[in-house]
Amino acid sequence: MSRWIMHFEVVSPSPALADYVAYYGLWEDEEDDAQLGASVLPGVVNGIQVRYADPYKTVSLAQAGSVQVTAAAEVVCMVSWQQLYMRQTSRAGMLGVYFRPAGCFHLFGAPMSDTAGIILEAEGLAGQFARELSQRLSQAETNSQKLAAADELLLRQLHCQQPVPNAIDVAAERILDQHGQVNIEDLAHDAGLSRRQLERRFLAEVGAPPKHYARIARFNHVLQLLVENPAPNWQDIAYRCGYYDQAHFIRDFRFFTGKSPSQYSLVDSDFSHFFWAR
Repeated sequence: MSRWIMHFEVVSPSPALADYVAYYGLWEDEEDDAQLGASVLPGVVNGIQVRYADPYKTVSLAQAGSVQVTAAAEVVCMVSWQQLYMRQTSRAGMLGVYFRPAGCFHLFGAPMSDTAGIILEAEGLAGQFARELSQRLSQAETNSQKLAAADELLLRQLHCQQPVPNAIDVAAERILDQHGQVNIEDLAHDAGLSRRQLERRFLAEVGAPPKHYARIARFNHVLQLLVENPAPNWQDIAYRCGYYDQAHFIRDFRFFTGKSPSQYSLVDSDFSHFFWAR
């Protein structure tokens, strides 16, 4: 019988990085069956993952025609708002840097709209950071040393860029704080932008249009409520998360998980919690 032994932890960054980095994730697993895999549900964070063990065999993009990407590269940059399926080799280890909504944009300057929804080897300043972090991780002997390396490199990047949070940061945090139950016109008005300006800047700085980002945030709230109550009242959850009817709730649930609520099991989603730990 196959076994999958997983260890993961979520760690806060240096306080100086708190406006840009939501958390670090350290993840290691071992499995005795190379066919085992993990489904990663969409999350509200952008992340740069640096692997320090065996690479994934394949990575399937659920919303891209089930295209498989061979992840031979050690460094992968992922915008985590698309469902993924990752099939392991025998051992995996990874340090992930998971940003506040526009944090990656602020620190590395690259428009997130260039990378949204795909898996790719990191490029530009983000790629330079990831490759340097990869080298540091290969030399680190403890988790504390791994985390210290990430802090040091990101603090250096922060000093170089000297970014300033803006209206898009405020709008995105409002979406998260209200679990996606927001009015986009109100967001634009409060940001001093037209709706079109908000959508264009949100896509560039966060990596998804505000309406879709709010949809993900609302569904993440569903997942969080499921953790609190593994035997849920689906009608109550739909109401608490702002779905106007059960059909709408079920449609979103299928869109994000590929299953109906009654078919879904938290047992299969533990790995996903790592990516929406906010």
